[in-house]
Amino acid sequence: MPPTDATKGAGNILTKTKTKEKERKQRSSLKSQTERLKTVVRRLPPNLPEDVFWQSVQQWVTDGTVVWKEYHQGKFRKRLNKENIPSRAYIAFKDEELLSTFSREYDGHLFRDKAGNESIAIVEFAPFQKVPAEKKKADTRIATIEKDEDYLSFIESLKEPASKPTDADSFELLIAANQPPAQPTTTPLLEALKAEKSAQKDKEAILRNHAHYKDIASNVASAASRKEESKKKAAAAHTQPPKPAEPGTEHNAGFSRIIVAR
Repeated sequence: MPPTDATKGAGNILTKTKTKEKERKQRSSLKSQTERLKTVVRRLPPNLPEDVFWQSVQQWVTDGTVVWKEYHQGKFRKRLNKENIPSRAYIAFKDEELLSTFSREYDGHLFRDKAGNESIAIVEFAPFQKVPAEKKKADTRIATIEKDEDYLSFIESLKEPASKPTDADSFELLIAANQPPAQPTTTPLLEALKAEKSAQKDKEAILRNHAHYKDIASNVASAASRKEESKKKAAAAHTQPPKPAEPGTEHNAGFSRIIVAR
């Protein structure tokens, strides 16, 4: 189906809108690249209070000349091998002329403390030119609780009278309140004694039903005992020293010869 004139017209409008949006983004990006409106003031005294600094630049920094500003407090060194961290301030002006005027007149501003220490402020372009957005999306649910369905139903439930309990419910509650609490039928100690008694009965039943196992075990034990006793006797006989020979008897190679005196 060939496109109609209305379809062609809608397509042309959509194309022109996209082209304009792209050109606007390009111009905005080019402008942000060419215009540098954010500056940083460095080498401020580490102990310089924020309100004192803003008072020193109030001639150039006002709500009508800047769009954003921020101050970072420095600090003194705690060790001799460290250096002091100076304070610094970031200021974003509305146009280049205001920034140039501030840089020309405030650059080299001298600060001197009670001890005579001097600090010379330096004004230069900030390395990062973007400014954090301060606009936050408004919560659409603010001041709408009176239109919320759950809230309205809750309010209606509060207006309704509370339902009174019936006579039967009251009678049952009264009986339950007057009855003493049920006593426990058993305790952990009783359960343990029951388990021990049951285990003893099972053991006796096994021995009663399998008496021949008991006889076999008794025979094996007695045989082992006799074998152990024979080993002990043999070891004792082996360790006893030989008896001394009687007078007049000579032993030689396992044979004995009687020597008769003449």
